[in-house]
Amino acid sequence: MGVIKRQGIASGILMNVGVIIGFINAGLIFPNVMGKTYYGFIQWMESLIPLILMFSTLGVKKIVVRFFPYFKDREKGHNGFLPFLLLVMAIGTGIGVIVFFGFKDVFLEHLVPEKNLKLVRQFYYLLPVLLVFIGFKDLMGNYVSALLKPRVSVFLNQIVERLFVMSLLLFVYFNFIDPDLFLNLYVLKYALSFVCLVWFVKSAGELFLQWDFRFMKKPVFKEMKSFTGFTLLGGISGQVINKIDIIMIGSMESLANAGIYAPFNYAARFIVLPHHGLNKITNPIIANAWKNNNTEQIEHLYKRTALNNLAVGLLLFAGIWVNIDHFVNLLPPAYAAGKNVALFLGIAQLVSVANGYNTLVINHSKKYKFLLFTKIFTSVFTIAANLVLIKMYGIVGAAVATALTLIVINLINQSFVYFNFKMHPFQRKTIWLILSMLVALAAGIYMPVIEFHWIADIIIRSGVITLVYILPIYFFNLAPDIVEGAVKTIRKYRKRLLG
Repeated sequence: MGVIKRQGIASGILMNVGVIIGFINAGLIFPNVMGKTYYGFIQWMESLIPLILMFSTLGVKKIVVRFFPYFKDREKGHNGFLPFLLLVMAIGTGIGVIVFFGFKDVFLEHLVPEKNLKLVRQFYYLLPVLLVFIGFKDLMGNYVSALLKPRVSVFLNQIVERLFVMSLLLFVYFNFIDPDLFLNLYVLKYALSFVCLVWFVKSAGELFLQWDFRFMKKPVFKEMKSFTGFTLLGGISGQVINKIDIIMIGSMESLANAGIYAPFNYAARFIVLPHHGLNKITNPIIANAWKNNNTEQIEHLYKRTALNNLAVGLLLFAGIWVNIDHFVNLLPPAYAAGKNVALFLGIAQLVSVANGYNTLVINHSKKYKFLLFTKIFTSVFTIAANLVLIKMYGIVGAAVATALTLIVINLINQSFVYFNFKMHPFQRKTIWLILSMLVALAAGIYMPVIEFHWIADIIIRSGVITLVYILPIYFFNLAPDIVEGAVKTIRKYRKRLLG
């Protein structure tokens, strides 16, 4: 757990800073500066590209962390693993670019509503550009994670990219650039991250570009081919599950409605950020533990990470919901329609966090093929649910469909893990954490409004729910790692202050 704690704490700090920057961007500046249609177009593009990327690159980035332990050998340049990955990515993105231009009319006819055709036609060329930039950036980010340095990619994703976008938004606000130029410059954030990742890998002495195709004769290469085939469909299904709501809102209704949905979707994702941050380091450790058949380590890691992530996620959910009206008031009037999106998506994210890394446990085991069934089933489920619920309830229907999908997929995966590996992430402390959050949530909801200023209301209301929530966590040690880390930090700074 030492590596996890060091990397997890660093990633957590970066995530928290990134959350603040992201909130300013997504929750305040974007809706007020760019308008809901441009914002919706950006969200629509960033939802569509990963889905296309999974098809065109055969899901190559999925094999990086899974198989790196089998090739890891600095003296042998990791047996040519990196150049092999880069070659596959280059071929895949090249195919994707050809498809984008070759099937342009098909894309426009079936994925873009009539009212938004002019805008999408004008900036259609950004789709293949994004495909290339995102593909290579994600590949190098996974390679860095496989080297057990996930905080580097977290720093770039959460801090550097968001500061870059904030700078562009401020340029628009002060009329230094117009929204059209903003869209052209926006895609460069991915190129910037890719260049920084390459520089880091080179500085760390891990940029091995020597070709070595001898590994193709190893037994593990056959497993790689089989793994890639199954994870390709699984990866496509996973992208459908994660991105289809924005895509279908933009296609069935309008890009403007996708823009309204976006900031509330982002607010709900705050809840799962610590979970995703720790994923970067947990992923390779679980892969290595399965390689060594160390199920005891996996179960221990499974339970502790789920408990700690849930402890943070519950507080974030309570904080978001008790202050949601202030958030809505900061946006243009049209965005009020998205308030309940945050509620349903927030509950869905809590379900995912509470169930821990069940997907990683299955994915790195010998029974990883089961994920293909799960993801195909739930991708069909979420498409059907979105088709029905968006027609009935608009963007709130999309949120309900996403929530139902996340609940179903976690129920299936968790049942599989329990019956096959006799593991689950739940503890008695899990229930007490949830009860503590409900008490804190009630305290925040029924607390009188602070009329002096809305910022004062947020600060005091958030302080009250935090205090109500953390007291039982501390006194009953409901999240041991968090309590231990907090106590050590307080003692450290108290000692410094007192000399």
